[in-house]
Amino acid sequence: RGELPPFAAALPATDPAPTTVSREDVVRTLGHPPQAWLRHGLGLRLDAAEDSLPEAEPLGDDDGLRTHQLVQRVFSALVSAAPRDDAALRARLLAEGRLAPGADGEVELTALLDTLAAKAWIWREWAQGPARSRAFALDLGDVVLTGELDNIHDTGLLQFSASRGHGKTRLGLDVDALVWAALGETRPIHRLLRDGEAEEIAPLPVAAAKAGLRALIELHLGPQATLLTFMPKTAYALVAAERGGKHGGSAAE
Repeated sequence: RGELPPFAAALPATDPAPTTVSREDVVRTLGHPPQAWLRHGLGLRLDAAEDSLPEAEPLGDDDGLRTHQLVQRVFSALVSAAPRDDAALRARLLAEGRLAPGADGEVELTALLDTLAAKAWIWREWAQGPARSRAFALDLGDVVLTGELDNIHDTGLLQFSASRGHGKTRLGLDVDALVWAALGETRPIHRLLRDGEAEEIAPLPVAAAKAGLRALIELHLGPQATLLTFMPKTAYALVAAERGGKHGGSAAE
């Protein structure tokens, strides 16, 4: 028997490592490495999937995306400078199609207001001075990391996520925390998660923050050559279990 010929041509050589990488690309790759491997490693551009039947009931509590958007919308309303008006907020959410009509929507909104009111009060205490944004281009030696930080106040960097505090959520927040420290900031990072307590995080030293960012960028570039076996939610759960269930920490760890 002779040796079978290859079923496909060899893959072309990968492009040289880029000299500039965006923060969004790093978070996108580490959030879903298999997708990055298909796109960058194999050069596959999959067609958009045909519309399928939804897996959740309309306006149901099993629709994660809708719940995330609703939590973000309610939190934004609570931290605004305008006086709180629950009836007006409910009417706006109904008009936007974010809330179910009748008793179901009223119960859901009441529960969200009860949960988020205290967090919104904490946010307003943190948010001293006007909110600012800061574009950055961090020189990390052989690569430059670019992006923009939002919600910078006199008290430091403020972070809120309407998602639960799993690894994929904390990934993006911790990358921003590393950037904040790498820029030489000494003001704290104030963080609120939908299902967590208020956190105040002291920035790492500049050298440690830059080392952490370089390590993450190296992982980001990996899927261009091989599949990165990394799952952010599982990885974070493992780290939290090793710490005895204590959440928190930095992406550099």
